[in-house]
Amino acid sequence: MNFNRNILSILMSFPSDRAGSYEIKASELFRVYQHETPKEKQRTVTAERSVTPEEKLKINELETELKNAREKIRDLEQERDRWHTQAERLTLLITHEQEKKDETDERIEEAVKELKQERDQWREKAEKAEKKKSWWAW
Repeated sequence: MNFNRNILSILMSFPSDRAGSYEIKASELFRVYQHETPKEKQRTVTAERSVTPEEKLKINELETELKNAREKIRDLEQERDRWHTQAERLTLLITHEQEKKDETDERIEEAVKELKQERDQWREKAEKAEKKKSWWAW
């Protein structure tokens, strides 16, 4: 944007002294124009140096530890998956057994009802037979 337009559009605040001259603070310029540094200045400079034998050993140790940790993670994930599969199977089995138990309970209840009805019928027949019996056996 044009500097004069910014001043006229009141994007920047600038005080004037009694003589009529303007004083613009650096913070105002930075706020409006958001000063950016060139990309060359933003890059971090890394110094190249050779790795010492102790550091190479430490790096190798750490890489080995990392490799072992990753293998352990893979093993644990496989173990977790096996446990998950087993839990799903047991859940299905328990659900199936519960359904079978419910069906068996229903069949038992039906059988008990039928037996009670049959008992009641035999009681009625026995009562009728007792009523027909007289005191005299002839």
